[in-house]
Amino acid sequence: MAYRVVLTEDAEADLDGFISYLLFEKVPRPTGCRNFSFAQKHNIIALIHCTGASRGARGRIMIREIKQEDIPACVAIIRRSFMTVAEEFGVTEENAPRFTAFATTEERLLWQMENEERLMFVDEEAGVLRGYYSLLLQENKECELNNLAVLPEYRHLGIGGKMLKHAHEVAREKGCRAINIGIVEENVRLRKWYEENGAVHLGTHKFEFFPFTCGYMKWEV
Repeated sequence: MAYRVVLTEDAEADLDGFISYLLFEKVPRPTGCRNFSFAQKHNIIALIHCTGASRGARGRIMIREIKQEDIPACVAIIRRSFMTVAEEFGVTEENAPRFTAFATTEERLLWQMENEERLMFVDEEAGVLRGYYSLLLQENKECELNNLAVLPEYRHLGIGGKMLKHAHEVAREKGCRAINIGIVEENVRLRKWYEENGAVHLGTHKFEFFPFTCGYMKWEV
């Protein structure tokens, strides 16, 4: 009997609907085929490669703690991400040399890792680092979220939201009751995004060394 084999990817989330559409009937998967599901109709077998959260190393998406060798890539993520904010709100190295887009260096992140014992994480897919954030444990069972950043070419994919949720889970595991967040107050979209995720706006402060207003928010854990 002749068989035709059909290979498709990323069908795991809607496998039953996919099979129903083809008028196939699900059949047991053979031993040793952990990442595949099978369907059959007469002499046709569909072999569906499931590539969701359990995908192999080449396509794996994860949020993990950084290693020292990740620091150069993390600096690039932070600087490139915050540079778009600088361009939007007229922040330059001349009027705000302390701004994150200009002040973040490999030496600074290494110092934070070794001396502050910050919890530092990256979003990674297939070996490519796409996003970064850090948590600084504070007194009174609180922590501070710093430098939540996603490379411009990977925005609008939900990466920021996943990292924010991850930060909330890490903070809870560390016994924190609240996360403190600092923003550029004029960045209305960012403030709204944090508020939609549960953060509360507390107030503002104007520093003479920044051309913008600093906003402060708190997120209960």
